[in-house]
Amino acid sequence: MIVLKLLWGFAALSLFPIKLLIGELLFSHYFTRCAHFKVRIAVSIVLQSVLSFGLYSTLSLTNSWLLSNTFFYFLEFGISVLLLKLLFRESYTELLSAAVASYMTEHTATQVFELLFGWTKAGLPQGDTLSLLLYASTQILLFVLTSLGVWLVFAKNAEPVSGSRELKRNMTLLSAATLIVVLFLSSVRDAFALESYALMVITRLFSIFCCLTLLYLRYSILDKSRAEHERAELERVVELERKQIEQSKENIELINIKCHDLRHRIDLWEQRGADVDAKEIGEVKRMIGFYDSAIHTGNDILDTILTERSLYCEKEGIRLSVIADGEKLGFLSA
Repeated sequence: MIVLKLLWGFAALSLFPIKLLIGELLFSHYFTRCAHFKVRIAVSIVLQSVLSFGLYSTLSLTNSWLLSNTFFYFLEFGISVLLLKLLFRESYTELLSAAVASYMTEHTATQVFELLFGWTKAGLPQGDTLSLLLYASTQILLFVLTSLGVWLVFAKNAEPVSGSRELKRNMTLLSAATLIVVLFLSSVRDAFALESYALMVITRLFSIFCCLTLLYLRYSILDKSRAEHERAELERVVELERKQIEQSKENIELINIKCHDLRHRIDLWEQRGADVDAKEIGEVKRMIGFYDSAIHTGNDILDTILTERSLYCEKEGIRLSVIADGEKLGFLSA
């Protein structure tokens, strides 16, 4: 009987870290994994379960259930974040973000479980192995379903936290504040659980609402940050392309000026009867004529692009013919 009670206590204390790890794996699907990932998961589960049992045994010696319960889940969460370093190569900012999302999901699933089964004896373990397995499997199944729902709605397209240091710092502070508030309020609620059933139902529903709202806010901030980052990157690329086109235009204009000067010198040689092979002069004129004949379509940007491409075609021995009305592109910005 004592062994069964110890087994139940160990299994019950292992439920929270196991559910938390399942959620963390779900919310960290885009993280870079360490080698021997599956073995590390098994080691992480064992370590977390053993530490949970030892932590609970130590904190249960205190007289204040409210403080011991709060510290227990807070330290449990901290241990889970540290153990994530065994699994992934990401920074602690990324690991904390995934862990907080997992904790809020776990908390939501637990409140749903308590609302559905907590008021009936059938939903509570009766001290035998079958009831223990039923209790644990029902909680885990409900948590998995809740995690999948949250993941599909909020985190399916999530990416690592990118952006300024200020954004990362704000996300870290939001994660810490969320964790502290949820932990403390949950412990306070459980401390007065037997005083009013109606109040208990209301507070659990409020907990679910708060967790889902915080998840929405977190991923809304991340989505907005990602959109702003992509917009800034697009603007940078467009600016680089604009500078490249301007540089190409200046190069073409410079080539045309040099070609004009060179043609003028050849004309002077011919007028003065310089001793230069006529065939060689003709070839030079042909080349000058090509480089000096910029394409004119009625659109400066299109002219620059086509002229630049025509120089490349000449280099590769390709004949390029252009028939284009660039004025038709007047509705487009540069």
